[in-house]
Amino acid sequence: MKLSCGIHQGDSLSTFLFILAAEGLSRTLKAASTVGSIQGLRFHHRDQAYTHQQFVDDTMCFGKSSVKEVMETKHILNTFSKAFGTTINEEKSNVYFFNTLVITQRNILRIVGF
Repeated sequence: MKLSCGIHQGDSLSTFLFILAAEGLSRTLKAASTVGSIQGLRFHHRDQAYTHQQFVDDTMCFGKSSVKEVMETKHILNTFSKAFGTTINEEKSNVYFFNTLVITQRNILRIVGF
């Protein structure tokens, strides 16, 4: 009989722990917006900034099309990934740009790696 440690997908606690981890990511992104590390998106200058939206096990990040914004967001995601042993699925990941210079788009794509 082989013993192993840890929780695996399908274990009764894995869903609960994933929800806790996703909440941690959500709060980290919101805190970064509050202190000004990232700007997120605002539809009106008085509105709160939208930094992300989570759907089950997917996260959509929103932000200003700037190298600084992307580097900080990527740092947050990398920290989350290391802490929880997850990875970003680059095959499922996309970047969408609106009114962004081509040179800025290229720089951002180089940073995110997909």
